[in-house]
Amino acid sequence: MKISKDLIIKAEKFKRDRKAFYSFVLLGLMFLITLPAELICNVRPLLIVVDGTPHFPILFTYSEKDFGGTLPSEPDYLSKRFQNILNGTPETFANTTEEKAESFALGMDDFEEDGIALDMDDFEEESAVVFSIELEDFEDNGTVINQEAPVRQATTPHEVWTLWPPIQYDYKYIPSESTTGKVVLAAPWQTQMPGSDDVIKSSGEDGHYLGTDDRGR
Repeated sequence: MKISKDLIIKAEKFKRDRKAFYSFVLLGLMFLITLPAELICNVRPLLIVVDGTPHFPILFTYSEKDFGGTLPSEPDYLSKRFQNILNGTPETFANTTEEKAESFALGMDDFEEDGIALDMDDFEEESAVVFSIELEDFEDNGTVINQEAPVRQATTPHEVWTLWPPIQYDYKYIPSESTTGKVVLAAPWQTQMPGSDDVIKSSGEDGHYLGTDDRGR
């Protein structure tokens, strides 16, 4: 390809302008340095081999089902849930002391404010209506929606080999777990919870030495 004489003259003139030329070189170097940023700092593994099958989360989006889970969404590779899937650990849920109610209703007692309860006698009998939603209200064409989500059963542990980036962080990553019990708006120092004697631990315990935003990033 033949370079025009006019372009050569413009390039020589650009080189003589030292500030413009060195700025161009500096910006070009910075651009080249940031090209492999996703390979250096990321919350997805560069390579994960599960039972001899290689996966490249850095390049492709996989679902949790691809690794033996139950969800069709992309897994949180840093979470304990994903590690449990690879280890074949069954899914467990925290036990609750209260029984699950089959319906919920709003009564007039639910509208108390400042210790003052609304008396049903203050209203006419026709207007004292209780709003209630039953499970039957969620039926569609005679079919009741299944209330139980699929639960992961115990499986044989997978043989796993993972290659992580040097820095396992991402500015878009919203953590699903926290050792401090708080992942949003956590300060890099211990703070007193308003109106309580409880202390909010430092976000530095999770490795966020400058704190987090309102989404835990």
